[in-house]
Amino acid sequence: MLTAPAAVVAGTIAMASALTLGVIAGGGAAGGVQALTVATRGASTVTTAGFANPLIALVELVASLVTTLLAVVAPVLAVLGLGVLAVFVFRWIRSGGGPEARAVM
Repeated sequence: MLTAPAAVVAGTIAMASALTLGVIAGGGAAGGVQALTVATRGASTVTTAGFANPLIALVELVASLVTTLLAVVAPVLAVLGLGVLAVFVFRWIRSGGGPEARAVM
């Protein structure tokens, strides 16, 4: 059962670049996720004699893949969205502004 302490240490190291906040946030987040994983697997083992554990592992795998993809894709989409917004604002300003500006002209 080295996975729980290893997850806490890995989270702490991964977030340590922000020093104290990294230690608290990274270790705490990793510990919370690991505690939830241990509780879920324990409940699965008790209620299904371990037969549902492969399904639980599959759900964990899919959730971690989705979270990882979102962590990579979301910032890229945010930057692209800001770029599109900047183009629209630039065009709006160049065209003379909103309806108020056109009514005066």
